[in-house]
Amino acid sequence: MAGAYVAYKSEECERGEECTTTIFVVNGVTGRYRPRPGPVAGVASALRVNADGVAAYIDTRDETIAVRAVTRSSALVLAESTEIDPSSLALGNGWIYWTEADRPRSASI
Repeated sequence: MAGAYVAYKSEECERGEECTTTIFVVNGVTGRYRPRPGPVAGVASALRVNADGVAAYIDTRDETIAVRAVTRSSALVLAESTEIDPSSLALGNGWIYWTEADRPRSASI
């Protein structure tokens, strides 16, 4: 939770199938949901949201780890690697931060 926004996830896993995750961002004051992309394959963790309602999360599928963001208008894949540290995800001052191969990475949002 940040400012008025709350982010949460819904995961669906069927036996023998890959899991899918949908990210939701809602304004806790008005109850309005932000537009969201459809489900993506993988399991989401380290979900973060900022005061502007931008959500960032780690998506893990097999050995690949992705840094993803959901903004007001789009869903973004910021990085994909086997060397992303899922515990390193942070949001602040219009940036998303994470560590990949022991090196700091960031992207403007």
